[in-house]
Amino acid sequence: RIRLIRGWDDLFTTLDDHMGGLILMKSSPYYRAVREFQEEGNLWEERLTKLRGAFDAWVDVQRRWVYLEGIFFGSADIKAQLP
Repeated sequence: RIRLIRGWDDLFTTLDDHMGGLILMKSSPYYRAVREFQEEGNLWEERLTKLRGAFDAWVDVQRRWVYLEGIFFGSADIKAQLP
């Protein structure tokens, strides 16, 4: 039996909050005035965007696993046909 990750909503909410905070910082005149802030902000935006993509893929894989697990391990008929 595979352990599943629960509580995705909290994870996505936190990630969205951080993305929102980053967007607010990028709208600041101080952000635009300092090149180092822009570089750091772009780096974090890229990281958070990649993390969001990874979480989306993970949720999709987990959803598919739950679906297939029910088919392959829940059915005695299919179990008998597997090597």
